[in-house]
Amino acid sequence: MSKVKLTDYVVEFLQKKGIHDFFGYQGTMIAHLVDSIEKNPHARSHSSYHEQGAAFAACGYAQAKNACGCAYAPSGPGAANLLSGVADAYFDSLPVIFITGQLNTYEYSGITGLRQQGFQEIDMVSINRIGKETAVQWEQGTFFKPDFSPYDYTVTDLSGTILLKTSASAPSSVAEAVRRHDPVLDVTVGQGVKGHVLIAAGYGDALLKTKKELAIFAVLLLLMPVIPVFLYTAYLNHTVLKPFYRMKEFTRHIAMGDLDFPLPMDRKHIFGAFTESFDIMRDQLKEARRKEAEANRSKKELVASLSHDIKTPVASIKLTSELLLVTEKEKPVRDRLQTIYQKSDQIDHLITNMLQASLDELGELTVSLSEVSSSAVEAMIRDADYCGRIASLTIPGCILLLDPFRLEQVIGNILNNSYKYADTRVNVVSQLTEDGLRIEFMDYGKGVPDEELPSLFGKFYRGSNSDKKADGSGLGLYISKNLMERMGGIIECRNRSDGFSVILYLPLRHPGS
Repeated sequence: MSKVKLTDYVVEFLQKKGIHDFFGYQGTMIAHLVDSIEKNPHARSHSSYHEQGAAFAACGYAQAKNACGCAYAPSGPGAANLLSGVADAYFDSLPVIFITGQLNTYEYSGITGLRQQGFQEIDMVSINRIGKETAVQWEQGTFFKPDFSPYDYTVTDLSGTILLKTSASAPSSVAEAVRRHDPVLDVTVGQGVKGHVLIAAGYGDALLKTKKELAIFAVLLLLMPVIPVFLYTAYLNHTVLKPFYRMKEFTRHIAMGDLDFPLPMDRKHIFGAFTESFDIMRDQLKEARRKEAEANRSKKELVASLSHDIKTPVASIKLTSELLLVTEKEKPVRDRLQTIYQKSDQIDHLITNMLQASLDELGELTVSLSEVSSSAVEAMIRDADYCGRIASLTIPGCILLLDPFRLEQVIGNILNNSYKYADTRVNVVSQLTEDGLRIEFMDYGKGVPDEELPSLFGKFYRGSNSDKKADGSGLGLYISKNLMERMGGIIECRNRSDGFSVILYLPLRHPGS
């Protein structure tokens, strides 16, 4: 007796009964039947996009051909999707055969040792009975859960109104049932669909459980080769890479100028000699930096010394030319003496600025604060106006806290710049504020470009609009800003529509200070 594959026998048997067309949706549980249909030369398989579409196609085939139709589907929810077509064939008395994959009867029968094909199986017989019973109840107008039903379910009309919900665990809408992968049955009464039955088959929970188990299994499979790699990587990190990480941190600190950052050394380690070389390099850099600092200090001390020594003969030249101007009567000689005096005065200012800058960098530019009256400040401004360009000067009475010698230097630098670069009258306007005395020196020259204002207080900076024939070192405003900050004051520059202004903010002496 020859052996025949069961699905081959089924297809051949149905073919002999006149069934040549099979409508369905493929899946694992029905794969053997589909294979047998494809191999049979007298059978034709028609694939649908959904099991319900296959069921109604089989019903339509039975009506159009006046012959028996056949629909197939996989198990679980796929089989449940056939039930609307089953109901249609039942109520229209259509000859249709519905074939599904193997049910996982162990889930509801308690039979042990039964071959299991998947977790998604459900009791199709019970679900079909629920659909039929609901259709009968619909005609009677009374809804209740039959004793035979192993599932909880919900009955809704086409608008979504709930007519029966056997348990809180049952889905409340078609959308929820679809999301949970629960079977949805159409309730057909007469020639039309009246509502839906939403059955809580538990497929979604089983699917989620299986996904979690598969995820855990996949993670374990991935970790099996990863664990040895991880252990080996940890070993390499401890023995090889960790010293490099320390070296990276060490070099970062060296690049930032921190030459005292510690570098642990283990001469027994493979990188011991390597780290020792870097430590020697660090010591050499420290020594080089120390020598460089000493050399720079020596240069600054030399500049300060030379500036101080040069001021003495320059002062003699100024004094001599000034005395000769008093006694000399002839105009050509007086003009030359005046030129000598002006040039020596310019040299004196340059040397003073260089001396101040050198002392500042050496940390020897000291400021001694004391109480000074505003009248003394007014006298400083008038004494510094050796060209007689101040047109107006008003300062309200108050007591200030500053260094009079340093403030005199600041005022001298401001007026000297006005003489050299503006060569106009100067108005001095002041007013008392809550925190101090504001003094504004206003000339009527061309000023400086707005984009250059932030750079005016930089060391050695000279504006693009300055007269290149005018002598200057670019240190006057730099030193003035340094002195004002040390006295607790502020110096600012701004352009006006009719000229240029330098503004001083001098701190007041507060009671108790």
